[in-house]
Amino acid sequence: MRLIDGNTKIYGIIADPIAQVRTPQAMNEIIADRGNAAVFVPFHVRAGDLATFLAGLKVCCNLPGFTLTIPHKESTLALCDRLGPMVKISGLVNAERKTADGAWEGETFDGLALWQD
Repeated sequence: MRLIDGNTKIYGIIADPIAQVRTPQAMNEIIADRGNAAVFVPFHVRAGDLATFLAGLKVCCNLPGFTLTIPHKESTLALCDRLGPMVKISGLVNAERKTADGAWEGETFDGLALWQD
């Protein structure tokens, strides 16, 4: 594992509960294999605290994005600055990325594989 320092990009997954989620292990293996200066961490955030947590993430300069899962996929919709085209179809957000102007753009990748040839 690479040294985590001030240049490290932070990515993560937000859920409640989070202990059963295996995404951080898989993503950190991919990050390490590619030699990227990044880390993927689990965030245990209760539904009632989601808005406060996301507001805090907005000011974090080295956090370019995160994913979300149960129970946050629907409630995050109202907390995004912008919505991607798949969100407008599904009504769910499972990923957010920080845009160049600092806004959070929500998108979903759930079901995208169904549209692949």
